[in-house]
Amino acid sequence: MVLRDVVTGATSCSVSSTPALAGLPATLPCASGTRTVVVPANTGSKTEKYKLTLSATGSKTVKAKATLTVAPAPPPSISAFSASPPSLPHAGGSVTLSAKVSGASSCVVSSSPTLAGLPKTLSCASGLSTTLSVPANPSAKAQTYKLTLEALGSKKVKAPKLTLTVAGASGPGISTFVATPASLGAAGGMVVLSATVTDVTSCTFSSTPAITGLPATVSCSGGLAMKSVSIPANTGSSRTYTFSVSAVDKKTTVKATPVKVAEAAPGPPSIASFNATPGVLTSAGGSVQLAASVTGAGTCTFSSLPAIAGLPTTVACSSGNPQVDVTVPANTTTSQVGYVFSLTATGTTSVNASPVVVDEAPAGPPPIVDVSGTLSASTTWSPVLAESYVIQGSLDVPAGVTLTIDPGTVVKSLGAEGYSPELTVEGTLRAVGTAASPIV
Repeated sequence: MVLRDVVTGATSCSVSSTPALAGLPATLPCASGTRTVVVPANTGSKTEKYKLTLSATGSKTVKAKATLTVAPAPPPSISAFSASPPSLPHAGGSVTLSAKVSGASSCVVSSSPTLAGLPKTLSCASGLSTTLSVPANPSAKAQTYKLTLEALGSKKVKAPKLTLTVAGASGPGISTFVATPASLGAAGGMVVLSATVTDVTSCTFSSTPAITGLPATVSCSGGLAMKSVSIPANTGSSRTYTFSVSAVDKKTTVKATPVKVAEAAPGPPSIASFNATPGVLTSAGGSVQLAASVTGAGTCTFSSLPAIAGLPTTVACSSGNPQVDVTVPANTTTSQVGYVFSLTATGTTSVNASPVVVDEAPAGPPPIVDVSGTLSASTTWSPVLAESYVIQGSLDVPAGVTLTIDPGTVVKSLGAEGYSPELTVEGTLRAVGTAASPIV
């Protein structure tokens, strides 16, 4: 506000106010003076008046008066007041109060019955948002809270009361219980058990037949119980796992309807490969490793002919790669010994692998070996085993049989009179010599 005076015949002039304003009283030039003063905002509900007095002093002092009026502030307004969510389950929870407010310096939130932290005063010049924590309702009846919002400014304004409802406790219960997935292949896998519960503190999962990790008790006071379990691979007929859950509060135990998970039966077992390493031994004998690649089998049985210590033996082979190590004794005879190793894989049925042969050299100098007819099993020709191999007439390597000829092996043939010797291969022939050890 600017004060201006025009006075004649005065030597000094001053201005003052009632009630006082900042900067007053103050001296002004009498001829033509101005003075700027700051008038504070009126935050009340009534008009404020300031009495301004100008005193001019010359041969005497004269006074002039003026009245300044400041209108009252407009009352605050509340255009919206809401609670989200407007109702809660019996366990209680959090509720957010929001309001659109104008013209207020502060707002007061209260409730009946009283909630923790209320009443509380909040700044709401640009609106209001606050979160309340509502306790659980132990009663069987719903609990109702009346929420009040007051906006304070030039006067006090109240919003219509909000009603917040907390549901009554219905007692312990299990509303859902599921197992995911509900079926598995023969390889087994992970299953997630989950239950939705009310008014309980702990939940216990169990299964029939038993599996590792169950029974197990978990906290479920938050309304949800979960447990992941691993179903082992199935090596027999199809089977069903039955899962159960029981929920407990202080005095009561409730149980859900059990859920089932079906696990498929594996297909028939198969043997992709069966090998003996090494395939040839000197007369001193030694260690041989038998190894196979199988699917769909729970057990594998290794055996030999002639018999050796440690065989037959049955091992688990659900991993798919069974192996055993055996020791072939020394050969003290003057004849080559062929050890025929066999494998039987057992699952829903039993299957046999093609036998593999490990040849052991005779004691003394290697002999000359005559061969003819049809090989009955995979075999290896080696300079360790024979001075030479002589094909008499014809030799047939049938399908499914492998003839391996090691480097340095001498192979000869002798046909019948008037006929050339024959080597017929329907199976597999492996013959790779080297420059130092050619196959002759």
